Amino acid sequence: MKIVPVAVFRQAVEEARAQLRLLQRHEPSSRMLGVAVICCAPAGSALEGQISQARAEELGAVAERLAGCVRKQDAMFCLEHGYFAILYRGVASPAHLKLAAMQLERTLTEPLYSVDDRVNRRLHAAISGYTADQTVAPLLKRLMDGVRRARRDGAVLVTAELAAAEPDQEDNLLEALEQALVEGELVPYFQPKVHSRFRSLVGAEALIRWQSPQRGLVPPDRFVPLIEQSELVAPFTYQLFRQVLSAMQQWPRQVSVAVNVPGTLITAPHLPDAIADALGLFSMPPSQLSIEVTEASFVGDLAATRGALDRIRAMGVRVSIDDFGTGYSSLAYLRDLPVDEVKLDRSFIRHLDVQEKDQLLVGSVIELAHRMGLKVVGEGVETEAVAETLTRLGCDVLQGFLFGKPVPSDDFAQWMQRMPASRRAGRG
Repeated sequence: MKIVPVAVFRQAVEEARAQLRLLQRHEPSSRMLGVAVICCAPAGSALEGQISQARAEELGAVAERLAGCVRKQDAMFCLEHGYFAILYRGVASPAHLKLAAMQLERTLTEPLYSVDDRVNRRLHAAISGYTADQTVAPLLKRLMDGVRRARRDGAVLVTAELAAAEPDQEDNLLEALEQALVEGELVPYFQPKVHSRFRSLVGAEALIRWQSPQRGLVPPDRFVPLIEQSELVAPFTYQLFRQVLSAMQQWPRQVSVAVNVPGTLITAPHLPDAIADALGLFSMPPSQLSIEVTEASFVGDLAATRGALDRIRAMGVRVSIDDFGTGYSSLAYLRDLPVDEVKLDRSFIRHLDVQEKDQLLVGSVIELAHRMGLKVVGEGVETEAVAETLTRLGCDVLQGFLFGKPVPSDDFAQWMQRMPASRRAGRG
């Protein structure tokens, strides 16, 4: 048995194709090859090679365990993102492949222990075979579909033939998103935040965009909720942190950038470590980073949420409550949670210049927040009249189409360079 480290899944595909050609040339048609794909579901794992020591040790333990299922003539591939593949060479019959599947299932069912309790220990797999008269690409698609269905249904192992039913539209989109994450199609755009009085740049918010070669520019409301409800949420968010910090290194000057953290991830034990790792990777001061969390994130274990935010703030990263005013106990959150900033929900901003009740409400929130030592951001500002009203009410920072739409990092950097020096002088 040999373990073959593979940079990307496509290289494992090429090996499978080479074995198929060998089979066609030298083996009788009755013989077949078997392929299994195994996934150690990501939890706190980072992409692009940046993984924690605990995650690396866990994947090593998985590889060691899988090695017991591999014969001398077989090959095991250690792929990226917690995936493994086993190529069973010279399988005599489907019955023999079934025996291999039974052995693999027993191996995956055994509890997987780790030195780090933060790691999610779920293993899922799909297995199938093919003969010399078949091609590899359809087989690999069935295998990946099988792994996704196993993860979705909580199964340990499925055979690709049973998992070959046509997935629904959501399955198709989630599959495309998983590929988009690996291919780098999900990228941050940046929308400026300006000082309310001086109109100088004080920060930006990173907003994810998906430029799909097949679908074009996919609206965020079409794919972001799907990510947040799937197992992609952790690798997606941690990759976003790294992309944002990498982009900030290329800018002509540094401003604070806010990254949205999904509510399902706020209390994840590995979140503070992932943020710290990203900051260290790009040697970025924590003060240049803030996270935005919605009030919906706080529903549930408030003590756990407070503890998570305390750990993040202890690093020097700022915390902002997004969409403030839409929850049912907003004032209690200001009292009980360690936050630095509130972002007024755009529903209070849209007609602020003409709605007297909205002005009374927004003015009261701003005054209360200031008394508690918090900054206030008004987002969704599209007209000068609304901007002037927020400024008069004492709002600290403004964000919206009036000052700039979300743009790619390079465009944002050029926009910063074009700003007059006098507009950069305002304090943040």
